[in-house]
Amino acid sequence: MVSDESLRKKLRSDDEFVVLKGLAELGGIVDFTPADDVLDLAMGYFRYFDSEWRRQSVFSVSLHWSYAPSLPLLIELIGKEDDEDVLDLSIMAIAHMGRNHEGLRCDVLRVLKGLVDDRTRPSRVWGLAYTCARRMCGELKPVEHARGIGDPESVRVEASWFDSALLQYGCGGKP
Repeated sequence: MVSDESLRKKLRSDDEFVVLKGLAELGGIVDFTPADDVLDLAMGYFRYFDSEWRRQSVFSVSLHWSYAPSLPLLIELIGKEDDEDVLDLSIMAIAHMGRNHEGLRCDVLRVLKGLVDDRTRPSRVWGLAYTCARRMCGELKPVEHARGIGDPESVRVEASWFDSALLQYGCGGKP
């Protein structure tokens, strides 16, 4: 049975397979909410050298649990991540957090707008950031969201939408 104590033990293990198992278990829990210190331990793997560990920790902490204290590290990760899978999951996770935590929405909108405005990023990142932002704000139905994250390069991005959304949510317009 999964418990806070068993998760702590796995996440502190010297055995990489045990740690990955703990991260995966954390992302699959449905019968209890883990303690903040367990989520903090898992969040520590956002900076790990192995992309699989970063991907699993982002999924478990930020996407599955929508753990608000992970937002600053998630923003940092988005700014420097070079693994496509980890970056894509991080974009989806940050938007999920903005949807679940209204107080984070302005910060999340600004980060997603920054990704769309960054022309050094591939079009896949622009399409994913735009799709996730619109879903976060309740403007896309689940099927439209699924289509957009399934093929983000085909998304027609309207960068000006962000300025309207920032004003609508009282974020002060252009950052």
